Formats: sequence, C-alpha cells, structure tokens
Amino acid sequence: SADSGLPVYKDIASVHAYAELGVSYSDLCREYWLDDDPEVFFGFWGDCYNLYMNTTPHKGYSIIRGWTESGSSSSSSSSSASSLPLPTSLSPSS
Repeated sequence: SADSGLPVYKDIASVHAYAELGVSYSDLCREYWLDDDPEVFFGFWGDCYNLYMNTTPHKGYSIIRGWTESGSSSSSSSSSASSLPLPTSLSPSS
C-alpha cells in the first residue's frame, strides 16, 4: 500500500521508458504486451512484483498479524483472512 511506500496507480508507470512509449498504467496492464513486446510486459510486471516483495509492510500489517496470532478479533467467528498466504516479509519465520 502507499503507507508502505509503494507507488499508487498514477505513479507506478512513471518511468522514463514508459513515458517515451506514451503509455499509462492502464495501457501497461493490457495482455497485448505479452505477445507484442515481452520486454515491456516483463519489465513492467517484474518491477511491480519486485516492489511488492521488497517493501517493508507498514505497522498496520504487524498489528493485524498480532491479532490473528493471539486469537483476538472483533468477531467471534474465525476469519478467512487468516488462511491467506502472507508475503515473505510477514511470515512468522521472518
């Protein structure tokens, strides 16, 4: 999220190479690039992936993790969110 320092949609494609192509975020999200210009496709999505995997989550994620690990929640039923995979930086072993 932006609170973790990740770029927001309007900024994610603010890269000189994409500006030279005259493309926006929504342009880069089209599957067209995979067949027509794989270098652009993998460059864009590879960068997005790397940004997300290498960003330290903001404090809110640690707070939520603490709630799920302690069993505290505002709901008496178990949350399906606790079964979702966590990024490596949030995994209990890290």
